[in-house]
Amino acid sequence: GAVPPSLAAAPALRFLWLHDNNLTGGLPDHFPPECALESVRLGGNGGLEGRIPPSLANCRSLTLLGAAATGLSGSIPPSFGSLQNLTVLSLYSTAIAGSIPAELGNCSSLQSLFLHMNHLSGSIPPELGKLRLLTDLLLWGNSLQGPIPPQIGGCSSLQTMDLSSNHLSGPIPAEIGGLRSLQELLLSLNSFHGQIPAELHGCVSLKDLQLDNNELSGDIPPSLGSLTSLQTLFLWGNNLSGAIPASLGGLTDLQALDFSYNRLTGEIPTQIFGLRNLTKLILVSNNLTGPLPAEVGDCRSLSRLRLSINSLSGFLPRELGRLQKLVFLDLYENQFEGA
Repeated sequence: GAVPPSLAAAPALRFLWLHDNNLTGGLPDHFPPECALESVRLGGNGGLEGRIPPSLANCRSLTLLGAAATGLSGSIPPSFGSLQNLTVLSLYSTAIAGSIPAELGNCSSLQSLFLHMNHLSGSIPPELGKLRLLTDLLLWGNSLQGPIPPQIGGCSSLQTMDLSSNHLSGPIPAEIGGLRSLQELLLSLNSFHGQIPAELHGCVSLKDLQLDNNELSGDIPPSLGSLTSLQTLFLWGNNLSGAIPASLGGLTDLQALDFSYNRLTGEIPTQIFGLRNLTKLILVSNNLTGPLPAEVGDCRSLSRLRLSINSLSGFLPRELGRLQKLVFLDLYENQFEGA
C-alpha cells in the first residue's frame, strides 16, 4: 500500500522509518511548515514512485532523508538547500534525473551525499565546495558531464569521492591535493585528460586511487610514492608514458598495482618488488623493456603477476619459484629466452 498522506501532517512525528517494505504509490504531496520530522527512511521500497515533494524542505529539523532503491523519479528539489540540519541525503539507485541542484551547497551540516546509480546529468555544481563537513560524495553511475570544479577542494573533511562511470572530462584539479582526509579517490570510466596532478601527494590519508579508463597522459608523478597509506593504485587504460617511478617502492601498504594498457617505457624498477604486501602487479600492454629482475622473488605476497605484451627480455629468474602464493603468471608476447 501507499504511505498515508496523513503522516505528513502528524504534529508530533519525528521519526518516519518505513524502509525495506513493499510500499507502493507516491509520497505525500504536502508537508506543512510545522512538520517536526527529523529522520525519514523510505529506502528499499521498490514500488514507491513519483516525484520527491519539494515541501519536504518544510521539515527544517530534518537530519536524514533516505529513499534509496526505490522507483522515485523526477528531479531533486532545489528547495532542499534550506535544510540546514540535514546530515545525510541518500537517494541512490532510483530513477531520479535532471541536474544536481546548486542549492545543496547551502546544506551546511551535510556529511554524506549519496546520489549514485541514478540518471543525473549536467555538471557538478561548484557550490558543493562549500560543504566543509562533507565526508562522503558518491555520484558514480550517472551521466554527469563537464569538469570537476576546483572548488571541490574546499570540502576539507572529505574521505570518499567516487565520481566513476560518468561522462566527466577536463583535467583532474590540483586542488584535490589539499584534501588531507581523503581516503578514496575513484574517478574511473570518464574522459579526464591531461596529466595526473603531482599535488595528489598532499592526500596523505589516501588508500584507494583509481584513475583507470580515462584519457590521462604524461608521466606518472614520482610524488605518488609518498602516499604511504595507499593500498590500491589503478592507472590502467590511459595514455601514460615515461618510466615507472622507482619512488613507488615507498608504497609499503600497496596491495594492487595496475598500469596496463598505457605507453610506459623503460625497465620495471627493482624497488617495486620490495613491496611485501603486494598481491597483484599488472603491467600488460606497455612498452617495457629489460629483464624481469631477480628481486621479484622478494615479493612474497604476490598472487597475480601479469607482464604480457611488452618487450621484456633475458632469462626468467629462478627466484619466481619462491613466490609461494602465485596463482596467475602471465608473461606472453615478450622476448624472454632460455630453457
